Amino acid sequence: MSEPSERWWENALDRLSAARARERAFAADELGDLLAAPSVAQLWKERVAASLVALALRERNEEAAESALNSLARSMERGWLPYPVVQPLTECLHRLSPDLVGYVLLILAGTRDPAARPVIERYSDHPDPTIRADAAEALEELP
Repeated sequence: MSEPSERWWENALDRLSAARARERAFAADELGDLLAAPSVAQLWKERVAASLVALALRERNEEAAESALNSLARSMERGWLPYPVVQPLTECLHRLSPDLVGYVLLILAGTRDPAARPVIERYSDHPDPTIRADAAEALEELP
């Protein structure tokens, strides 16, 4: 499959602002599928990632927020995103469900940036065992 055109990317990014949460979730999933492809240019990867981060920050619908975070996590499997692109996710950690906190911790660790360590370490003693386990796993990924 060839890389989509710039127009396709722009339309997909616009759908992240759709009125219905289900449409935003679908757009995030679709973008995540493409971000996981090895042929995506780093510039597009970072631009889309920044848009997915913005969606996760403003989204109040759990399904759409999870789609954005899942897409970011999957994109980290195929490549690297710089910490400054995903660092704004730390602003929403306090309001996320345990599952979504786990996504964010693993996304931060996926940057391989030592700057993520203090944020992740704060969750090592979290009362929720799922979050503690995710923090431990994330810390193992850091250099």
